[in-house]
Order: sequence, then structure tokens, then C-alpha cells
Amino acid sequence: MSIAKIKAYLIHYTKYRARFESMKKTFRVLGLDFEVISKWDAEEIGDIKVPPYLWEERIASIRNILIANTMCDSKIDYISKLEISTKVNRPFQWMEPRALRKGEISVLLKHYNALLDVAYGLHEYGVIFEDDIFTDEFSKSEFTFCIDEFIEKSGSYMDIAGGAGLESDQSSSNYKLELKYPARTRTNACYALHKKCARQLVDNFFPLCFPIDWHLQWIMSSSNMDGCYWTIKPPLIHGSAQGLVESWRLA
Repeated sequence: MSIAKIKAYLIHYTKYRARFESMKKTFRVLGLDFEVISKWDAEEIGDIKVPPYLWEERIASIRNILIANTMCDSKIDYISKLEISTKVNRPFQWMEPRALRKGEISVLLKHYNALLDVAYGLHEYGVIFEDDIFTDEFSKSEFTFCIDEFIEKSGSYMDIAGGAGLESDQSSSNYKLELKYPARTRTNACYALHKKCARQLVDNFFPLCFPIDWHLQWIMSSSNMDGCYWTIKPPLIHGSAQGLVESWRLA
């Protein structure tokens, strides 16, 4: 079993004590010990202004991916979606430069602390959970299968919990994972990665510019990261994506 090769981290907002109690149950079901990343709550964060030129420069490099992601209800393949995206010239208000919310900055810094430990810690792999992950009766076995397949394939990055309507193109498969190229994120609510990948993310993490999912997407794209894996059927329940809890990124 590959679980022994991996260290788990919990990105936690200490104000939400009930979330912590819920996550203890999640980790207990999955059979994982975990380290809590609680430093840098929103109340500890000062304002960070993102220079508009930096936002615009970086958004240009991931624009086609972001537009393609909005076509999640379409049945056409992803490469075709990217080709269509290159022909879309109109501006989108949701891509316009804006200030990062304190909750978003908090999430970014907590993820950075977890990634730093994966990159230079003792374990070969890390799995990072935000504190809105739930389980069902199939989660333990399906999660273990996904981790085993990921490590067997010598994967670098795997999105586990999904979200944002971004689903695998392979709804029917004997495998648990789908290789995605170019590498791209979903919501980063739960993901596993090799320490070499963590170092690549850590080395390019600053300055902060986007919310966590776009931010990691930009690093993946700008550093020409090889393809990554998505779970075909997420083994975990992403609480805020399912409307079970509210995301504290918006704080």
C-alpha cells in the first residue's frame, strides 16, 4: 500500500472549529495522520496589491486554458476546446485585474507552507487537503486505489477532489486516473504531488498574483510542467463545490 509513502496536510482556517472536527473524521476514515497548516489566517493578513501589468501579463499565458475550462458542459475533446479558445478575442470581466481578498491570500500562504514541507520533507509524496472535504462509504478504498495508481505511474501531480464542473473526459475506464496535457488544475481542494513537483511550485510561488487555482495553473504553464493526473471519479466529496459548506476563500 502506497499510503505509507505519503504525508497528509490540512489547510485550515482556525476560526472554523467545526471544520476541523469534520476533517478529523475524514482523515480517520482514510487512515491518514496529518499535519495542520493553520498559520496565516485571514486576520493575520495585510493588504497585497497586485500590479495590473503583472495580472495582465500572467493572465495572457493561461487565458486559453481558463476559457476552455468554461466549456465543461461540452462533449468535444479538450484540445478542440483550446483551439476554439484561441479564436475568442472578446474580453471577460472575470479575467480583469483585481485585488486579492484576504481569504485568498490566506489560502495561498497556507498552501505555500504545505508545499514547502512536501518539497523539503522526508516523504516522497504529499497530499494536501483544504478543510471542506467529506467522505462516503466508498472513499477509503477509492482514495487508496487512486494514490496507488498515481505512485505506480510515477506521477508528479494529481487533482483528487475535483470541482468547478471540471470532470474527466473518460467517464468509463478501468483506471482511476486520467492523464491531462497540458497540466492543469481544478480547484486544489485536495491534490497529491511528488516532492520534485512541490519544489517547482515553491520556487515559482512569489509574487502572489491570482487565487490558488489560477496561481498554480500559471506556475504549471509558465514552467512547462509535464502533464498531470485527474481522478476520473473523485473519491472524495468537495464540500464547498457541492454546496455543503461555504468557501472561506471569499473572506
